[in-house]
Amino acid sequence: MGRPVPAVTRALDVLELFHHGDGTLFAPEVTRKFQLPRTTVHELLTTLAARSCPVPVADQPGRHCPGVRTYQLGSRYAEQFDLAAEDRQVAREVAGTCGETVQVAILDDTGTGTDTGTDTVCVAEADTDEDELRTVLASVRERGVAVERRESDPDVSCVAAPVRDRTGSVVAALSISVPMIRWAEEHEEEPASLAVGGADALSGRLGHHEGQQ
Repeated sequence: MGRPVPAVTRALDVLELFHHGDGTLFAPEVTRKFQLPRTTVHELLTTLAARSCPVPVADQPGRHCPGVRTYQLGSRYAEQFDLAAEDRQVAREVAGTCGETVQVAILDDTGTGTDTGTDTVCVAEADTDEDELRTVLASVRERGVAVERRESDPDVSCVAAPVRDRTGSVVAALSISVPMIRWAEEHEEEPASLAVGGADALSGRLGHHEGQQ
């Protein structure tokens, strides 16, 4: 394998900065971030702009936004993206680490247009009150992971984390099911961490980036 080309690496580093903030870049921000000379940053941005990657923002000297070429490249990636194949690969990787059953699931809307029929998931027993349910859901939202202890199967517990797309919307969930003979609540952080890591990896392949909600 050949060695990376420093100039190309720097150019890609600059493009990746568009993932953060408001999606624009000011030349001095690039200079501070990478501790590069101003002339080098100017040359990088000028070269990339010549290929319609970042382009100057009108009436804001020195500020750039993603150009049409980045959209075209992203569209090409989306066209060939195989969600099912990516799901299987990530699930296999997580399963290989924990040795348990790993699933990626999406919500299946079965409505016919005349009703709101949607497959539902039981998240609480009948005697769980609304306030308690809201507390549980708030905890799940804060932690970014849900834990189900023998609720759907008395012999199995499960942890799950959300999979998000490029807009930050939750589009699926990755879960790990663990038989009770191997489940210990004091150690549930381990499968929870693996579920979050797997979900984050799949989210990244869908265009979501860290820190985006």
